[in-house]
Amino acid sequence: MRTQHDLTDTRNREVNRKSNRKPLDLLSIYRDLLGLGSRYTEEKLKIAYRNTAAMYHPDRYVGAARKEREKAEEQMKKVNEAYEYLKAGVI
Repeated sequence: MRTQHDLTDTRNREVNRKSNRKPLDLLSIYRDLLGLGSRYTEEKLKIAYRNTAAMYHPDRYVGAARKEREKAEEQMKKVNEAYEYLKAGVI
């Protein structure tokens, strides 16, 4: 049976093949995106995700220009990816 650690390692290897980044670099980027420090709990992760997702949620950009909406959508995808990645690493 695969553990959370195994899944995180697998994800790190996949990302490394695609972007040639070290796993630690990706971890730092995702933590920075959500405004987290190097030590975080599952609860802090959830709060940081909700706060960051609220800033880029599509409903906030209903009347905005097309470029702004697209930029917010792209940022929201990154926020979701960061959350999923970091959530898998929380034990």
